[in-house]
Amino acid sequence: MGGHAHLLVGVLAYSGRWRAVLAESEDFPHLVQALDDVVRKLGGTARRWRFDRMATVCYPSSGQVTAAFAAVAKYYGVGVDICPPRRGNRKGVVEKANHSAAQRWWRTVPDGLTVVQAQSGVDKLSLRMDDRRRRIDGAVTTVGELAAAEPLLGIPVRPFPAELEVERTVSPQSLVAFDGNFYSVPPGRPAAECPLTEAGGEPGVSTSPMQVSEARRFQQLRGHLSYLKLNDAAEALNRVLGQARTERMSLTAALERLLEIEVEATEARKLAARERFACLPEPWTLADFDFAAQPGVDEKLIRDLATLRFLDDASNVLFVGPPGVGKTMLSVALGQAAVDAGHRVYFTAAELAAKCHKAALERRWKTCMRFFAGPKLLIIDELGYLPLPEDGASALFQVINQRYLKSSTILTTNVGIADWAGAFGDATVAAAMLDRLLHRAAVAGIDGPSYRLRGHQNQADAMGKGVNARVS
Repeated sequence: MGGHAHLLVGVLAYSGRWRAVLAESEDFPHLVQALDDVVRKLGGTARRWRFDRMATVCYPSSGQVTAAFAAVAKYYGVGVDICPPRRGNRKGVVEKANHSAAQRWWRTVPDGLTVVQAQSGVDKLSLRMDDRRRRIDGAVTTVGELAAAEPLLGIPVRPFPAELEVERTVSPQSLVAFDGNFYSVPPGRPAAECPLTEAGGEPGVSTSPMQVSEARRFQQLRGHLSYLKLNDAAEALNRVLGQARTERMSLTAALERLLEIEVEATEARKLAARERFACLPEPWTLADFDFAAQPGVDEKLIRDLATLRFLDDASNVLFVGPPGVGKTMLSVALGQAAVDAGHRVYFTAAELAAKCHKAALERRWKTCMRFFAGPKLLIIDELGYLPLPEDGASALFQVINQRYLKSSTILTTNVGIADWAGAFGDATVAAAMLDRLLHRAAVAGIDGPSYRLRGHQNQADAMGKGVNARVS
């Protein structure tokens, strides 16, 4: 464009998904506009923003956030962290994204491109990078799937109201170009410099109201479908445009309908990714549980747990009882409710201790602990049914300790609390584990007939009735 362009890169630290936005300047309004574009391309925002010592964000000498940017952070409901001086490794994931952009895109950009054309190229690259493979605890996934499962905060409908001012040259057709659109000005001013402002996402030419080209607006509709798969995007666009023609739908209504389609598709993909990550054995819900057939279950307690208030308090749930009374079914039902509510859930059984032991042998202990500490809800099923492997009790304690007062754990066991010391072979570790689990916990003791044995008995009774009927 005959000058300079500035690239703002935003990265989700857990998944590694990154998006970037080109701007004409690094002043405060351009930074805020680019920041809003980045979080919208990411599909949400994390609870903390980490920046290097940018003068538009903080005072570089002290690292204190400026009052103007503090208002931006408050508007988006996030906190701001500033990298300490000479500690560039604090934002290494961003530097990695910058390296990818430089090696795979920046060197290939031809001369003479506009900012809008260059932005299209970096958007395509960042979308392709979502297909990078990741291996977590032996399971192969992708950056896109990890990012879809992240519990990001929602974004305000309108951008932060920072007034942006730029200069544009009026074309012979009395149009000025801005952000991929063309805006009309009064005739008689070709080749003149025209000031253009944008405040809170509403652009405006200072000389007259803007009239946006219909063709450009329909191109914008396609851009809003960037997160849908190609076939789905084309089908949705054709369907909405056909509806707009037959029902004389306004352009604004068509845009809103397309945005609804995008939101629905994004939420469906996020839910599918969360369900894959959760590894729940069955899609059970509380509606599948027969409380009447199992009177030993405190239905009022279970209904209260289904509200998921215990997740807000980082409380735990212990289901204690003999085999077959419905402990696993109840824990999976609560896990499914948490997945549907947008939380990250992970289900594991007796192999948890073995996984931790293997990670220690392969020198992946810290990575393993971070993985089990990550989900909002961890379900540990069938604890005590099988003897723990070597150092299994210690590994289980480390997992519980990592999650203590930070996130919730549901644990099902057939071992009574008083017998944990004998079951785990280490009274000290068992006591420490119980101390952390029971500090904030709901304990549900279930005592009743086994579902499996009841089904077997019903089948035997039916066969017996059939035999007696034939004999008579």
